Amino acid sequence: MSLEEFFEPESMAVVGASKTVGKVGNTVLKNLEEKFNGKIYPVNPKYDEINGLECYESVENIEEVPDNVVIAVPAKIANKVVKQCVELEVPTITMLTSGYEEIGERGEELQEELEGYLEDSSTRMIGPNCLGIWDGHSGIDSMFLPGYKIEEPSKGGIALISQSGAVGSAVLDRAASEGVGISKFVSYGNQLDVSETELIEYLEKDENTDAVAVYMEGAKDGRNFLEKTREISKEMPVVVLKAGKTEKGSEAAESHTGSLAGNYRVYRGAFSQAGVVEAEKNEELIDYAKTLAKLEKPGGNRVAVVTNGGGFGVLSTDSIEKTSLELAEFSEETTEKLEESMKDYGNVSNPLDLIGDATPEDYKKALDVISEAEEVDMILVISLMQTEQMGSEFVDILEDIKNNSDKPVVGSTLGGDYTELHKTYLEEAGIPMFSYPEEAVKSLEKLFRYHEWKDKRS
Repeated sequence: MSLEEFFEPESMAVVGASKTVGKVGNTVLKNLEEKFNGKIYPVNPKYDEINGLECYESVENIEEVPDNVVIAVPAKIANKVVKQCVELEVPTITMLTSGYEEIGERGEELQEELEGYLEDSSTRMIGPNCLGIWDGHSGIDSMFLPGYKIEEPSKGGIALISQSGAVGSAVLDRAASEGVGISKFVSYGNQLDVSETELIEYLEKDENTDAVAVYMEGAKDGRNFLEKTREISKEMPVVVLKAGKTEKGSEAAESHTGSLAGNYRVYRGAFSQAGVVEAEKNEELIDYAKTLAKLEKPGGNRVAVVTNGGGFGVLSTDSIEKTSLELAEFSEETTEKLEESMKDYGNVSNPLDLIGDATPEDYKKALDVISEAEEVDMILVISLMQTEQMGSEFVDILEDIKNNSDKPVVGSTLGGDYTELHKTYLEEAGIPMFSYPEEAVKSLEKLFRYHEWKDKRS
């Protein structure tokens, strides 16, 4: 059965809906009321109405079968609700309730009971022990996070799925603050029914998604994950942050979502075979995903660096030398064009230092030449926005370069509020932006290595 009703339902019920601020059922209902255009059915025997919406004693009393039921009641009650949903043939359940396999033997019994209800039924479940779902395109927000505490991301091409609600929500919040567009977010918790592999398969066919970022503690079926992602990676990038790499970390994963995290060396080898791009740190998950989602295949591994701060050029060079990338050597033709088009900078070389008084127009002149250079495959633009000469027109200039060049372009800039504002503008213009050049270089290497893997299998 399709997972479509999770993301594009026409009607939703919230079991455990509440008038009490701070309750999970109150937060979920409020989020849906603010964003969802379909029918909403609060379910709680304590109330006749909530916020002007008729409140139902149980899902059995609703006049229609909802496309999705969000469950936010304690585990013992939740199991009875799931049984009712299965009998009603509710298409999808988002199970926020915790207290299952992740807490040990007592919870395992309850989870086995859930499995029994779902077995051979047409009802699909995400969870239990999950944070919920967010879809910027359909208006779904079943997360139990109040809107004033988490920034809503703009619509974009990255789908984020996370076994941990905490990690996922933090990454989602960071993406929103940096102007990184998100298509969908799913916290899938214990993955009793719907697995990370099924979600990735669904997202690969989603017209709004260009790359998937995954926080994973343990795959539900490692062999199936490997087989499916090997095929999916040929069409769409999959970036994974694997947790539970150590013995103690694996134990922590089991107590968190009931996952068997497994041998990390096995996972790492499987990722490499399947073309999965691995992130080592939290921040790399979105860094790599946005780079792979926004940029096309580079012609090779040669990078040109353009900066108005010489020190950043040196740091970039060190970073490039530590990777499989190379610092491009400007040809005699490129060097002559750069010398002709710009004021006297002395030695024209790569990295190209435009020095501290460079203007956005100086960047344009240099980038016009470099974007046409056959010996350059990728471009890293580093901008010190704090100088007097650098203004908002730099955003338009870099966007034009990116749109009119067949070379991948990334940017790096570091600073306070003014810098962060312009970094967000550039991100929204489709240019992957980074605070540090080292991060940009690592992301370009992932772009190159991913397409290198694809080429070997085409």
